[in-house]
Amino acid sequence: MDQAGAEIAAARFQQALLFADDARARLEPKPDVGARQERQVQVEILSATALVALGRSEEAAENFARALNMKPDLKLDEQTTPPKILRLFTQVRDGRSALGEPGVNP
Repeated sequence: MDQAGAEIAAARFQQALLFADDARARLEPKPDVGARQERQVQVEILSATALVALGRSEEAAENFARALNMKPDLKLDEQTTPPKILRLFTQVRDGRSALGEPGVNP
């Protein structure tokens, strides 16, 4: 997962997705508890960030929705999160709130 973050920082978004997918595959077979669930949330956020940068907003919205399913009170840092990513995250979060159920409404 750290490699995915480093690739995003270096603007290597396709490589970041590969690292995030690998991290997700290693986390999925295990129960969603505590630190493992937090890592899963972070993987979804990293994947969504890379997908937004690659112009794949619908897929990114699905990642944000998965992260919000695991952590409904999730917030992104408004000072460090790029506006484009923050906008999509907010749309997904607000769409879920408006419906009162999980869903994606980017």
